Amino acid sequence: MKNFRNLILFLPVFLGGACKGLFAQEQLGLRIDPYQGVNTLLINPAAGAAMPFSWDVNLGEAGVFAGTNYAFIRPATTGSLWGQREDLSMYYGPDITSEDQVPAGSLIFDYFPGERRRYLQGQYTVLGPSALVRLNESNLIGFTTRMRGSAGAQRIPAPTSFYPYSNIVNGDSLLVTPMKATAMAWGEIGLNYIPQINTGNGSAAFGITAKRLQGYEAAFFKNNRAFYATKLRGDSISAIGADIDYGWVGGTIDPSELDAQGSGWAFDLGVHLSDAAADDPASYNWRLGVSLIDIGSIRFQQEAELHHTSPDRRISLGIQDYEDLSFDTWDENIRQFSYQVWRDSTASRIGDRFSMWLPGALSLQGSYRLLPNIVADLTWVQRLPMPGYGVERSNILALTPRYEQRWWGASLPVVWYNYSRLRYGLSLRLGFVTIGTDHLPSWLYKSRWSGSDLYLAVKINPFSADGGSLGFKGGGKNDRCYQF
Repeated sequence: MKNFRNLILFLPVFLGGACKGLFAQEQLGLRIDPYQGVNTLLINPAAGAAMPFSWDVNLGEAGVFAGTNYAFIRPATTGSLWGQREDLSMYYGPDITSEDQVPAGSLIFDYFPGERRRYLQGQYTVLGPSALVRLNESNLIGFTTRMRGSAGAQRIPAPTSFYPYSNIVNGDSLLVTPMKATAMAWGEIGLNYIPQINTGNGSAAFGITAKRLQGYEAAFFKNNRAFYATKLRGDSISAIGADIDYGWVGGTIDPSELDAQGSGWAFDLGVHLSDAAADDPASYNWRLGVSLIDIGSIRFQQEAELHHTSPDRRISLGIQDYEDLSFDTWDENIRQFSYQVWRDSTASRIGDRFSMWLPGALSLQGSYRLLPNIVADLTWVQRLPMPGYGVERSNILALTPRYEQRWWGASLPVVWYNYSRLRYGLSLRLGFVTIGTDHLPSWLYKSRWSGSDLYLAVKINPFSADGGSLGFKGGGKNDRCYQF
C-alpha cells in the first residue's frame, strides 16, 4: 500500500475478495426476453406470465460482474487480463512521471481523477435447476435454486479519492461521510406462483416468490455518522467522533471452507400487464411490469462477531500497524485496532450475532413492439435503503432494442450504470443457449479497464411455442382457439 488512502479503501476491497470467485449485474438478456421463461422471474416474479411455452427448465445459469469508478488498469480488456492472470505485473500510475518510463505494451494501475463519490461492486450468481410450468391459461407455478454472492461499497466519501487525498497537506482535515462496505454469500430455494386473468384489453398477472435463505459468509463495515479526520505524517491519520459498526462470520476469515452460518426468508412481489390475452402471450404489442425483489434478510448466529467503535477521544492510526493484514492475521489486527481505540483488545466486541439484508430493489419494466420481431425494452432497477447492515445492488436504467423469435434472439442493452456511467452490451440466444454481457467494450477495446461482466445460460423447453402440449393455443386476443 502506498499511503493511508489505500487503508481507507482496503476494507471494501477485502470484502470484495471475501466471497470466493466474485467478480452479475442484472443480466438483461436473461431477464427481459419472454423466451427466457423461468429466468425472467429473477427481475419480476410475475414476468413468467409472458412465457410463450407450456413449461421451461433452466439447466444452469452463471454470471459474474465487477465495476468501480475508483481505479482502473490500462490498456486492457477482460480477455487480455485473463490471459495474463498467471503472470500479471503492472506499473503504478502515481509513480510514473513520464510515459517514456513505461515499456510499450505494459499495464498501468491508476486512479480516476477528480473528487466525487466512488463505488466498488462485485457480484456472482449461479442459477441451478429451476422450472416454470403453465398449469392452464390462468395459473403458473415454478421453483428456483440459486447461489449468490455480492460485495462492495457505495457512496465512498469523495475526499478519499486517491488524487484529492494525496493533495491534502499534513495537518489538514477531511470530512468522512456515512458509508458502508458489505459482503455476503448465500443460497436460495424459491417457490413461485403466478395467477393470471384476462382484462378488457389484454391480461394481468400477479407473481410472488417465497425464498428460503441459507447464509454462508458475511462481513460488513458501517460508518454511521460524518466525522472529520486529520492527515498526519507517515501514512497516518487521526480522527474524533467516529461511530463505526463492523462484523463478520467465521467463513469469511477462512475462505477455504463454505459452511452454513445463518438462515432467513425473503420474497419477491410483482405485477405484469400485457395487451395480449392470457392464452396467447406471444401476441403482445406492449408489456408493463413493476416488482419488489430481494426483500428479506439472513440472521447469522454461528461463528459471528459484532463490533462497535465510538471513542470520545481523538485516536491515531498508522498504516504500518496493518501492513500484514490478511485472512491469517485478521483476528489479530482487529484485536490490535480495539486496543488502540479502547486500550482493551476485546472491548470493541459487543455481540455474537447479526442480520444482513439482501440487495432489495424496486424495478420497473416496459416493452413495446416496434416491428413484428423488433421490441424496445426500458428497464429501471433502483436499490432500496435498508436499516442496519446488508449488501446493496447498483442502480441501472437501461434501454434495450431486441430481436425475438422462437429459435434465436439478440439484444443490445444501453445501460446507465449507477446514474454515472453509460455502457452498452450484447446478448445472443441460439436455441437453448444464451450468452451475453452488459459491458461489451470491456471485451473489445484496450482502454481504461474498470470492470466487466459475462453471463451464460442453458435451458430446455418445448420445441413449439404455442402451448399446444397443455391443450390450449392462442389464436389472437379476440379469437381464441382451443385444441383438445
